[in-house]
Amino acid sequence: MRLAAVALLSSICIACAATSGSPAKSEIVRGIKAPDGKPIVKAIKAYLGGKPLSQQARLVTAFTDLNGDGVNEVVVYLLDPSFCGSGGCNTFILSQAGPDWHVVGNITITHPPIYRLPRGKDGWAELGVTVSGGGLARTVMAVPHGEGGYVRNPTMPPARPINPRKAEVLISQAAESLSTGG
Repeated sequence: MRLAAVALLSSICIACAATSGSPAKSEIVRGIKAPDGKPIVKAIKAYLGGKPLSQQARLVTAFTDLNGDGVNEVVVYLLDPSFCGSGGCNTFILSQAGPDWHVVGNITITHPPIYRLPRGKDGWAELGVTVSGGGLARTVMAVPHGEGGYVRNPTMPPARPINPRKAEVLISQAAESLSTGG
């Protein structure tokens, strides 16, 4: 059983590792056991007003340069019963300033796979997130970055449906099968 779990986590990490341009690192964070895990979790908790993550929380991360400055941001898919519903879970985007991370986006009701798309007008890469549930058919939506960060609701304009055939996978669909049951 433990070997199967390790194999699943390894396959998710390998499937998430694609990037374009800069080297990136993708991995599963169980609790806070990843490089930069503590500052990333701390930043998400601060953004959420100190609301704690549950003991069952799992974070799937992908490090990639989204704004073209040569420094990787991190995309975090949060699997947590407190933050997930029939429409999906939250995806956070964080940027690093010195040793600290700051949330620059929170996209609600998302499912993997999550994609890195070409850069938008402001120089930030758009993200492709899968939406479904709550009456929505499974669709990949392009979520642009704008003055206020990434669009929060991927089912409303300016987000739009896309075909991600040539898009880079940041977080694979296998991430969705991670249990949040402890």
